[in-house]
Amino acid sequence: MAAARHSKAGEFVRRGLFAGVRDFAELERRIAALPDEQSRGAAFEVFAEAHLATQRGHDAATVWPLTANGVRGNGGQWGQIHTIDN
Repeated sequence: MAAARHSKAGEFVRRGLFAGVRDFAELERRIAALPDEQSRGAAFEVFAEAHLATQRGHDAATVWPLTANGVRGNGGQWGQIHTIDN
């Protein structure tokens, strides 16, 4: 499996945020306990990337965090999204 693309993935793994999580409710509690909204958002993005990359039901070949592909800018506001069609 490819390495995580989210810039905060390593930090959350080192801190053990996801270690031993048994269900989504436990994950929610751990993320809710983080100190600020930015940390909570990043933690959920890291979880979502891992989930999409590892669960067969999604068959995602590659998962890109918005900040990794330059779609998000302007202080966190959505920028123009480019798809294969445009």
